[in-house]
Amino acid sequence: MARDPLEFLLLVEAKWFHKQADDYRRMAVRPFRPLDDVCIEKMMRSSAAFLKVYDVFRKHRGRGEQKMIVEHRSAPAAAERAKRDPRRTATRTNTKRNDDKVRTG
Repeated sequence: MARDPLEFLLLVEAKWFHKQADDYRRMAVRPFRPLDDVCIEKMMRSSAAFLKVYDVFRKHRGRGEQKMIVEHRSAPAAAERAKRDPRRTATRTNTKRNDDKVRTG
């Protein structure tokens, strides 16, 4: 849902461009007729306009900010996670010697 009038306007425009692109796609691939190049071109323009409007909406909603969540892990938790990691416990064959001996570690 829109939080302010600009967001409402952008969402209405995006919806209209999306509907136009869908209508042009439907007209371009009518059954028993060849593809209509003009409709395909208009569909591509409408789709590009939709993506531009949606990008502006996302930038406006985020106000140019990016959120990053950093989780601090203590050393014992990281060590415990490493113990449970299946890649560390799997046995590997020695590919350098090609004699199918299992190496540990």
